[in-house]
Amino acid sequence: MQYQWQARYRFSQVAQFGLQGFGEFGKWNDWNPKRLQSHRIGPAFAGEALVGKHAWKYELSYFIGKVRASPAKTVSVRIQATS
Repeated sequence: MQYQWQARYRFSQVAQFGLQGFGEFGKWNDWNPKRLQSHRIGPAFAGEALVGKHAWKYELSYFIGKVRASPAKTVSVRIQATS
């Protein structure tokens, strides 16, 4: 069983700040022991900017937590151009 959540505050279209978290417990009817579960949480910055005829959506996140009993730090960057 996996989960994912996020909460954002929209200051403006180009600046949204928030928190994100996600993780994995194991099979829905047979969870892994706590030491083998994965859980991560961290701050996020996102927004959308209009450049010419395209809208650019972006998201930058930094997660800390653990992945299968090992400490983990992850940077996530997403950029999308739409027409």
